[in-house]
Amino acid sequence: MTLAGQQLGHYRLLRLIGQGGMGEVYLAQDTRLPRQVAVKVIRYEHQPYPDANALEQAERLFQREMKALSLLDHPHILSFHDFNEEQTVKGSLIYMVMPYRAEGSLSDWLLGHGSALLAPQDVGYLIAQAASALQHAHDHHIIHQDVKPSNFLVRANQDAPTRPDLFLVDFGIAKIFSATSMASQSVRGTAIYMAPEQWSGEPVPATDQYALAIMTYQLLTGQLPFQGRTQQQIMFQHLTIQPPAPSQHNVRLSPAVDTVLLRALAKRADERFPNIKTFALALQQALASAELQTTLEIGSQETQRSSNANVPLAPRIALAPPSPSQTPLSMETVPATPFSLGISHPPSTTQQSTKAPKSRIFLVVIIVLLVITSSLAVRGLIDNTHTTNSATATAPTQSSADSRTTPTAVAQATVTPIAVHPNPYSPSGTLLLSDSLSQPHNWYERSRPSFGGQCQFVGGALQITQAPPNKFFNCDERNVYSNFAFEVRMRIDQGDCGGLTTRSNDDYSNLYVFKVCQNGSYAFEKYSSNADFATLTSGNTAVINQGINQVNAIAVVADGRNFVLYINAQRIGDASDGTYSQGILGCVASAITNATIVTYQDARVWTM
Repeated sequence: MTLAGQQLGHYRLLRLIGQGGMGEVYLAQDTRLPRQVAVKVIRYEHQPYPDANALEQAERLFQREMKALSLLDHPHILSFHDFNEEQTVKGSLIYMVMPYRAEGSLSDWLLGHGSALLAPQDVGYLIAQAASALQHAHDHHIIHQDVKPSNFLVRANQDAPTRPDLFLVDFGIAKIFSATSMASQSVRGTAIYMAPEQWSGEPVPATDQYALAIMTYQLLTGQLPFQGRTQQQIMFQHLTIQPPAPSQHNVRLSPAVDTVLLRALAKRADERFPNIKTFALALQQALASAELQTTLEIGSQETQRSSNANVPLAPRIALAPPSPSQTPLSMETVPATPFSLGISHPPSTTQQSTKAPKSRIFLVVIIVLLVITSSLAVRGLIDNTHTTNSATATAPTQSSADSRTTPTAVAQATVTPIAVHPNPYSPSGTLLLSDSLSQPHNWYERSRPSFGGQCQFVGGALQITQAPPNKFFNCDERNVYSNFAFEVRMRIDQGDCGGLTTRSNDDYSNLYVFKVCQNGSYAFEKYSSNADFATLTSGNTAVINQGINQVNAIAVVADGRNFVLYINAQRIGDASDGTYSQGILGCVASAITNATIVTYQDARVWTM
């Protein structure tokens, strides 16, 4: 009998929205707050012959889920608001109150999406969210054991309709493990997603990786790797049959994608990736390399079809030998030794004769002289702007409104682009800022001892420090930009990650952050004033010069809602989000687990 219409605590149950063997889920109205919630209920009804074992198991699983959730705090894991036990005339009710996601599960969302497969990059985005949530659980010694599309709730993303936000749910059969934990004698899970070791009641963290790999296989191909009419048939395949390569079902998938998925589906847990996060990063890298190869092939075909094609080449990067390794033991100032990263731009691909007429040579000389003259004039204007705006502030909120200038105002002041620094990124634009970062000029020097961060100019370079972990500290440039290419050279002297902030507001509560880490990983994230954040794209790339004291040129191109990420002149990622349309730019030190010091030089901004 339904409980709709009844009230549990200050939650009025409206209607049944889901049920299983152990309980029911109701949509409910919170009578204290203006919100709707989901209430999961386990019932102990008075029956002539109650099944004591079943009731005991239901309560144990329910308590296990609440314990697991109480240990976790992650943006892609659905938390719970409340729980309680209440006596009714029909028996005891134990319930848990969770946020309500009206869009339903990922399975529901996929059904609404139709029969067409998702784009591989969209699949990579979803799997990265799922892996991040599961890695958090594993870090807290929790194995989910029931990873599948129906156990991820979704929240629609209006800016990217094919990339909803995921929330992992249903930790009812999760296992909390430790170094001394013993194998369980009970086998729980969903057969088509269960790893071989799960069938024998011996789950490990790699068990969730196996299930997520099957879910990935399903999203990329529209097929399951193992199918059968009975549970025994499915179990036999999991234990003994090698899955077909995903590319057999979807020819657009590359051999690299096959390799990643087949490794994650290895029969032995120790033959899979070291952890689930590594699997997701490998998948994203394989998908990105496949997309790049497709782009290059299309570009090559178009070039062959058109003899007049003008294909832009990526800038060539020359790296100077790294400075001797230094490992400071404290957050004291690290000498900011200038570093070298010469960038030579590619020549024009327009075909010209080997001998130019004398009249053309004379004309070119005149043009060059004019360009140099105008460039010096423009440089003088920029230097004057830097001089008049060189006042510093201890906090961004102390700056006056007119201390920021819009790109339009700067463009009107400079009149002419700085021709000696053409934009190496697409689309082309006008260089409005070229700053060696040897002095403050338009940049803030600031510190927040209570937060543990500091921006200062040391030894002819900008140096940012962040001591406490799980925080980042940024130093910003004072102009407001909308569409731009922002490039800077970065060296991590100590710790974890550096990067760029873009389209930030004055108090840094709304902004985008491009993080580049010395271990070869990167992420592009969105932060909002309600302390929430979302990872728009992330991955690992060999393009990053890894390790301490290695120099990397990093850049973000923002064009409307589209962002393109570059490292050492190589395009390594894309993201789409229209939440913030303009704002200030900055550099960042991000301490993940270690105190971090990052040095920056040669900032350049082109507007489009």
